[in-house]
Amino acid sequence: MTSIDPATGEQPINPLLGLLPPNLTAPEGDGFVSYSVRPKATITTGTVIDAEATIVFDINEPIDTPAILNTIDVDKPTSTINPLAATINEPNFTVTWAGNDNAGGSALASFTVYVSDNGSAFVPWLEKSTLTEAIFKGETNHTYAFYSVAADNAGNVQVLPTVAQASIKVVPKNTAPVLANPIKDLSTSEETLLNFTLPANTFSDSDAGDSLIYSANLENGNPLPNWLSFNTVNGTFSGTPGNNDSGILNIQVTASDKSGATVSDIFTLTVINAVNGNSANNNLSGSANADLLNGFAGDDYLEGLAGDDTLDGGTGRLDRLFGGAGNDTIIDPDGIEGAHGGTGNDTISVTFASSWINSSNTPRSDGKITGGYGDDNITVTMNHSQFYLNLKGDEPTNNALDGNDEITLFGTYQNSVVDLGGGNDIFYGGNGKDSVSGKAGNDLLLGRGGNDALTGDGGNDTLLGGASSDTLTGGAGIDQFVYTNLSDAGDVIKDFKVGEDKIVLSDLLSSVGYTANNPMADGYVRWVAGSGGASVQVDPDGQLGSSVFKPFATLENLSANALSANDLSFKNCLTCQSLFSATNYV
Repeated sequence: MTSIDPATGEQPINPLLGLLPPNLTAPEGDGFVSYSVRPKATITTGTVIDAEATIVFDINEPIDTPAILNTIDVDKPTSTINPLAATINEPNFTVTWAGNDNAGGSALASFTVYVSDNGSAFVPWLEKSTLTEAIFKGETNHTYAFYSVAADNAGNVQVLPTVAQASIKVVPKNTAPVLANPIKDLSTSEETLLNFTLPANTFSDSDAGDSLIYSANLENGNPLPNWLSFNTVNGTFSGTPGNNDSGILNIQVTASDKSGATVSDIFTLTVINAVNGNSANNNLSGSANADLLNGFAGDDYLEGLAGDDTLDGGTGRLDRLFGGAGNDTIIDPDGIEGAHGGTGNDTISVTFASSWINSSNTPRSDGKITGGYGDDNITVTMNHSQFYLNLKGDEPTNNALDGNDEITLFGTYQNSVVDLGGGNDIFYGGNGKDSVSGKAGNDLLLGRGGNDALTGDGGNDTLLGGASSDTLTGGAGIDQFVYTNLSDAGDVIKDFKVGEDKIVLSDLLSSVGYTANNPMADGYVRWVAGSGGASVQVDPDGQLGSSVFKPFATLENLSANALSANDLSFKNCLTCQSLFSATNYV
């Protein structure tokens, strides 16, 4: 650089007109010159521009300044947001980014990170930050998109991205599915089609919009047997076990939600060994496991032996069916020569066809149906007006193994003789004449139609004769004689114990519309002397109505003076309320 006198265009002689005017401010003699250099358009990043000055004072030796080197940076830096998960169930999550400047450039100086919420315009989240990661605080059910813009130390700024570099959706936290209702154990038999769909309420998931996919395998992790398939979408098992596929399968069903959370349940599928007869008179036996014995046509002999067996006599009037040990099911559609449950809690259901006759050619099943030991449920349906039935709930001799049996009779018949045996038993009679002995235990005896003879024997028994004229004997213990309808009139109570037994009239009075609490004072009930003993009489509309008292039940060998309101009960029979329901009075 050279000083020029603008007046002459020559170098000035006057030193005060030079490039560096005198500096009289301490430190005297300092000076400076400012200048700018505009690089050419073709210059690339990394090009070095150097500058050096020599100061000449007249005749003094020149003074050389140090060389100044300037590196050119003309390129813009780059940066990007690192990939994010598609979804996350935590509203606060970490966002990371990275960038670079060209080799020879001035290096990165800062990042500005932009965010868009649910598709809105991008706005700065972090400005001129030197960080490369930060925690973003979001909200559930929001989708966030990000991009970054880098700047270098030369002031170059990254070109603004036109699309998001990464995005993420904050979803609600996943709740694992739960077992709402355990799968009940199943049973099927060989060569019988199984088609079972998991109930819709087996598993549940509280997450809105979530769906479950099912899988099934054996409890030990092995696949299901070849004969059994499972639909993973609707949860249906289907297949037909072959003749050699009997046994017990412990099957694990797993429900998985969209997030992979699972819950499982295990149930038992028992494939029963099937033993099939034909139209001849077959002699079939089961095994030590659960069996299905099908007699089909003919007079068959079926014996289940051990295991929870099912015996179906099929057609043929003289089938003999023996359950043996285990909880057996015995069924026959047209009549049998005999049936015996054996030990265990057995179910016996037999229907005698209208044409059925025994081996002596009479419609009589005489002591051939026996529940045996255990809690048995016996149902017999008869269809002949002269039919005679004799059955036993337990073995002939009482035993500690006698169970709590339930016996129900249906249809048309003349007489039944039923020995309930030990235990707390229940008897529902039919339309014939039932002669029932409760034996030991607290029994509930309901005669329903027919002129029945009900005897409680030992225990605290509850007797309801039902329609027609019945003979009721409570036996030992504190017994209840229940009346529910005016049609129950005409009974004889053989052994009413004053001060212990009760005549229960609550349902009867309710049936005639009485709702007060003193029916004797209101003229609905009274004791009178009757033929053969005291009589309880009932007036259906009380002392204010037009009806009159009518004999209802006779208590043999008792004087009316010995009886009082204390021998009557106007409260509901709590022990029989659910059993002697309206449907059982028919």
